[in-house]
Amino acid sequence: MMIYNRKVHGTYFDLVMVLPALLLFSIFIVWPAVEAIFTSLYASPNRGGDFVGLANYREMVGDPVFWIAMKNNLLFILCNLVFQVGIGTIFAALLDRGVRRFSTTMRTIIFAPLVIAPVAIGVVWSMLLEPNFGMVRQLANTVGIKLPSQGFLGNPDLAFYSIVAVGAWNYIGFMMTIMLASMQAIPRDLYEAARLDGSSAIQTFFHITLPGVKGALILCSLIVIVGSFKTFEIVYVLTRGGPGNTTQVLGTYIVESAFTLFRPNYAAGMSVVVLIVAIFFGSLQVLTSRKRK
Repeated sequence: MMIYNRKVHGTYFDLVMVLPALLLFSIFIVWPAVEAIFTSLYASPNRGGDFVGLANYREMVGDPVFWIAMKNNLLFILCNLVFQVGIGTIFAALLDRGVRRFSTTMRTIIFAPLVIAPVAIGVVWSMLLEPNFGMVRQLANTVGIKLPSQGFLGNPDLAFYSIVAVGAWNYIGFMMTIMLASMQAIPRDLYEAARLDGSSAIQTFFHITLPGVKGALILCSLIVIVGSFKTFEIVYVLTRGGPGNTTQVLGTYIVESAFTLFRPNYAAGMSVVVLIVAIFFGSLQVLTSRKRK
């Protein structure tokens, strides 16, 4: 009986400890999500307005800007997988097997941008890339390189890739840290055996390192996919979706629809689409993390 009471007491204690987190999660995550779902089914923010069902979702199918934003989100996924995960993996391999001196300093330098808020990063890079007096323009003029008159962010051909570069600078350190932790868990005996067999560094990387970090690669890829669909702050601060919707993503188009075009119900519908995608890939991320453990 005493053991049973202890178990019951422990269960109640666990519930009390978890309750504040569940309450905050319900207030700031669950309730807004439910509100967005209901709002997307009406023609006006007022629940007493006309019920339109899936009309807002049907409109998305024929909205060219929505598909431009969706395409840009998918392009962000592809570019971020290449630059953030790819370069992060290369840096991790160099720090794990190559660079010995100043490795801690290099890790700190590469990881440092992650601790800066995305809005602050956007502001800093908008000043650096300012078309007339930005530091990038001044350096280019000093070495005799001619840049587009409208700068990187004002040029339709360069704006998107400029944002990709800023995002990569921000998150490569995070991907590097995950990959480095996974690489350091690979038994050193495998590397020693490969060295004795005469394997080159590249052969060792592809035949030992990459297979050994497969789980971490999948995890990083899922993190990038979810993060790319939630891209907002850096794009909004740098270009606000311009020029001419060339950098428009779902996040910026949702804000534009809600606060500039005054169509909060349509924006709520797009938010639900982003939520569904995030839940799907977020679930895969959780499952992958559990399998790695």
